[in-house]
Amino acid sequence: MNPTIAIAQTTFREAVRHRLVLLPSAVLAILVLLSGQIAFFGFGREAEMVREVTASTLSVGASAIAVLVAIGALSGEMHDGAALLLFVKPLTTSEVIAGKLLGSLAAAVPAAVAMTAAGAASLAWRGDPVPVIGLASVTLLALAQAAILASVGLALSIGLHRSAAGLGAALVFALGHLRPFVDSACGESPMGRVVRFVLFAPIPNLVALDPTVPFGRGQTPPSLVLVIGVVYAALFASLAVALGAMLLRRAEVARA
Repeated sequence: MNPTIAIAQTTFREAVRHRLVLLPSAVLAILVLLSGQIAFFGFGREAEMVREVTASTLSVGASAIAVLVAIGALSGEMHDGAALLLFVKPLTTSEVIAGKLLGSLAAAVPAAVAMTAAGAASLAWRGDPVPVIGLASVTLLALAQAAILASVGLALSIGLHRSAAGLGAALVFALGHLRPFVDSACGESPMGRVVRFVLFAPIPNLVALDPTVPFGRGQTPPSLVLVIGVVYAALFASLAVALGAMLLRRAEVARA
């Protein structure tokens, strides 16, 4: 079996065994399901509110689960030295980081599916139309964002404590969604562009992967947005994996 796939399977099984997948997935799915019944203050826009709750919960929930699994899979092993023992076997640092990333992303898939199904059930419960294609598109974008943040969490967990790595990933999530506000605040002056580049060059643009508002209005993300989002997530995650592999290689040399 491919070493990366084997590590991914082990990461996924460990996440399930430690209830990092099932319990949060169930809680989030129940919240989404009940959103249709507590949307009485939607002032005639209850269906829009349910769609927005589904999309936003997907965006945050899938990313949170992927990040928790990714950091938990590597941070503890880094601090007790177990991660470096992997290199006794014929494994490369890239295979280890990529396997952890795939495993954490696989752990986020059941949660995303559960939240998507709950959103569809909530809309059907109310008698509203169920946008199947729109829900599938939102789910795909949520998983793309989860891949980006999980790769960031992995890279941070190599040199930081688990809690610090989690806070770092949360900060990247927040800053990635604040880019429009920063762009407007900095303006288009040369100095504003410099400040914007310095502050946000390493921060992923997560706004493009968050279709909460348009989906809430009943708009399905265009196919081009899906393609660009998936490609962007793959490229960013690949860069983060390469960075994580380099940091892990340095940690291996330092402890040798």
